[in-house]
Amino acid sequence: MIRLANERDLSSLLRICREFHAASPYHGTAFDEPRVSQVFAGFLRADRKHSVVLMAEQDGEVIGTIVCTSAVNVWNQEKTAYELIWWVDPEHRNGPTGMRLLKEYFNWAKQEAGCTMVTADHIASDPRYGELYVRLGLVPVSCSYQGQI
Repeated sequence: MIRLANERDLSSLLRICREFHAASPYHGTAFDEPRVSQVFAGFLRADRKHSVVLMAEQDGEVIGTIVCTSAVNVWNQEKTAYELIWWVDPEHRNGPTGMRLLKEYFNWAKQEAGCTMVTADHIASDPRYGELYVRLGLVPVSCSYQGQI
């Protein structure tokens, strides 16, 4: 089941954020849990026209999330939606949960946030996600690099 997150979900979101951070290329950077908690508490309280946190549940347990926000495009007055975190616990990744979260993100972007475009990112080391996004009608538009300075 996919549902709207609420403030009682903050501990589950923090667990997911810790796991996401540890499994990602960001694992070498500090994980500031009080800061992460503050940021995600803000997303949980945000106006749904601007941001949304969706939770995936199975048998009463949170098994995934997608956290999204939106902003007016820099090129025109249209809104674009941005996926910030998309996570499904590893033992549930071969099922439909990830796709359901992604589709709910697309629905939120169009129906509630009034966006005309969506973005989706993936960790560079796994090209399967890019292939999935292309199958869903998205096109690659940029490539990001990151380094410490």
